Amino acid sequence: QDCAKDRFIVSSDNNVMEMCGRSYTNFLLNTCHSSVSFQLTRTSDARGRGVKLYFEFRERSPQQICPEIMTTISTPRPSPP
Repeated sequence: QDCAKDRFIVSSDNNVMEMCGRSYTNFLLNTCHSSVSFQLTRTSDARGRGVKLYFEFRERSPQQICPEIMTTISTPRPSPP
């Protein structure tokens, strides 16, 4: 969806969902990962009043197996003298 004014962006599990306009949206974000990013972007002429969020944390089913996330860790190297 291409938003011209306000936009609300939710990022998790390498997926990005963008919402805009007047919408009262209920959605369930089902994720195995601990990192979820929320971003509200506003334009100077936006007339909206903002966003209202409600969070409910649910137990994961024992049958649900989450894929392992491969991460890279970079260690800074000291500069030569």
